Amino acid sequence: MGPNTRDIIFAIRKLAGVDGLKQSSFMTAIVNEVQEADRTISCTIMMGEAETKLTDVLLQTEPNDGFILFPKVDTEVLICLMPDNTAYVVLCNDIDKVICVIDSNNGYEFDLNGFIFNGGTIGVSVNMDLLT
Repeated sequence: MGPNTRDIIFAIRKLAGVDGLKQSSFMTAIVNEVQEADRTISCTIMMGEAETKLTDVLLQTEPNDGFILFPKVDTEVLICLMPDNTAYVVLCNDIDKVICVIDSNNGYEFDLNGFIFNGGTIGVSVNMDLLT
């Protein structure tokens, strides 16, 4: 096999999408519903006059792990659609709630009601209105 043959094989593999590179698509969508327990949303993508509804759009890669933003319903989010049709929320501007899960014993939640540390199991919650 000469160098030209390798170039042709590489070009064919790239066109067929089997060269190991995972290409993803980014698009904006309107949030229809937030499933807090599942850490997912349902949303609608507008493509011209056509609407595409997506369900089970993930808010993070691993359930119950890390920093999670919960977008408000009827607001716009940026989602990433992976080649395996898994979709993730990448960016949201308007949020209802923030959860940070550090491990099974440590984390916090923040929403309009204030902060809750470690699930409130040790009696620690902070109402921001009372502090300010």
